[in-house]
Amino acid sequence: EAIASLSWLPDSPNMLAVGTSMGWVSIFDIRCANNNNNNISSTFTTEMSLMAHPGARNRKVKGIRPDPFHSHFIATYSDTPQESVKIWDLRKGVNTSAKSKLIPFSTISPHGGSDGQYNSQSSVIDVAWSTSRENVLAIVTSTHKSVLFYSTAKSSSDSNISGGVGSGNGNGNSNNNNSSSGSSTSINAITAKADEVTRTPYHSIPVTGSIKSISWQKPPALQKGRSSTSTSTGDNGNAVVDNTN
Repeated sequence: EAIASLSWLPDSPNMLAVGTSMGWVSIFDIRCANNNNNNISSTFTTEMSLMAHPGARNRKVKGIRPDPFHSHFIATYSDTPQESVKIWDLRKGVNTSAKSKLIPFSTISPHGGSDGQYNSQSSVIDVAWSTSRENVLAIVTSTHKSVLFYSTAKSSSDSNISGGVGSGNGNGNSNNNNSSSGSSTSINAITAKADEVTRTPYHSIPVTGSIKSISWQKPPALQKGRSSTSTSTGDNGNAVVDNTN
C-alpha cells in the first residue's frame, strides 16, 4: 500500500499523519520506532487509523491539511473525480485494534463551483486553511477557475466570519461577492450540520488559468483584517496574489 501524502500534526511534533493510495489515514508516533524495519506501519506505533476516502476503487489521499487553529481537526482530499473534502475530529479516533468507522466532522463537495454548475470530471486540486480566520477553508478544483471559500463552523455562534474573507450578515442568506477590491463586504458563511454536505461556498475569487496550488499568507499583527491567497497556474508559471477582505 503506497504512501500518497504526509503531514506533521502542528501541536504534536512527534505525530505524523500518513495518507495512503487505498484511502486510509494513519497517525504514527515516531518516538516508538523499530529501526530494523523499513515499513512505516511496522516501524512506528500507530495511534489511530481511519478510512478517509472509501470507494469501489482506490481513492488515494492526495493531501492532509491540519487546522492551524484547532489542532484536533484535519482536512483530507482525494484527486478522484467528484470526491469530497472531509474534515476529521481526531479526538474521536479509534484504536487500530478495529477498523475505523469514524464519521467526518464536516463534508464539503466543491464540484459545483460558485455557480452550482456541477461537472462530473471535477476533482480537488488543493486545499488550504486560512491562517488568519478560524473555520475558513479555501478549495480549488480542476474545472473551476475560482478559489472557493467554505465555512467549517458547526454552530450559529461560529458561523459569522468577521473581517478577513467576508463577514457574516446574520440574516441566513448566502451572498457571493467575487470582487477582491479593498472595500469591505458582508458575506454570510454557510455552516454545515453534522449529517449534511456543504456544496455552496460563501465566497469565491475568480482567477485566470487553471489553478495548480494555493497558499495563505499569514497577515502581519497590525493587519488582522486582511489575508491573502497565492495561486499558481500551470499554463504560464505565474503566481497571483489576491488580497481578500
